[in-house]
Amino acid sequence: MLVADVEDLTARIMDPSTGNLLQVVGLPGRPRWAAYDADRDRFMLNIREPASVLLLTGNGGEKMESWPVSAVGPHGLDFDVAGGKAFVACDGATVVTLDLNTGQEVGTTPITGEPDVAWFNPARNRLYVAIGNPGLVEVIDTRFLAQIEKLTTEEGAHTTAFDRTRQRLYAFLPRSCRAALYDEA
Repeated sequence: MLVADVEDLTARIMDPSTGNLLQVVGLPGRPRWAAYDADRDRFMLNIREPASVLLLTGNGGEKMESWPVSAVGPHGLDFDVAGGKAFVACDGATVVTLDLNTGQEVGTTPITGEPDVAWFNPARNRLYVAIGNPGLVEVIDTRFLAQIEKLTTEEGAHTTAFDRTRQRLYAFLPRSCRAALYDEA
C-alpha cells in the first residue's frame, strides 16, 4: 500500500496486512492521486510540480522512472490496462492520455475546469472526471478522447466513487449534505 504525504513530500510503502512501514521514498514535488497497476506491479503517482507521473516498484517502492505531463498540475489518475492508456486529469483543464507502457503522450482532452478525482469505466470505455467548480462530472469517451456528457452535481462537489460491479458513479455533494447516484444504462 502506498501512502502519499503532501506535507513532507514522501511516499510511504506499507504492508497492509501488518501495518509495517517498508520504505519511505522522497518525492520530487507535491503528490496528488496515486494508483496501483497490478499487471505491472507498480505504483503510479501524480506529482503536481514538476508535472509528472512517478512510477515506483510495487514490491519495494523504488523509483523506476518519471513521465512528464504536458499540462499544469496532474491531479486525478486512472488507467485502462486493456487499452494501454493512463488518464491524468490536470489543473490546466485538460486530461492528458499517456501510453501505459512508454509514458508517451497519445492525446489530450479539454475539460471545463480544475479536476479532482477521475475514474475509468472499462465496461463502457468512459472516464468520469469530477470538477468542483462549477460542480459537474465530465464524461469522456476514452476510445476517441472526447467529452460526451456533463453531469451536473453542485458547486464544490469534487469527490466521487465508482462501483464497477454495479456501474454506478457516486458524487458527494458537500453544500447540501447529500450524495448523487448516476447509473450507467
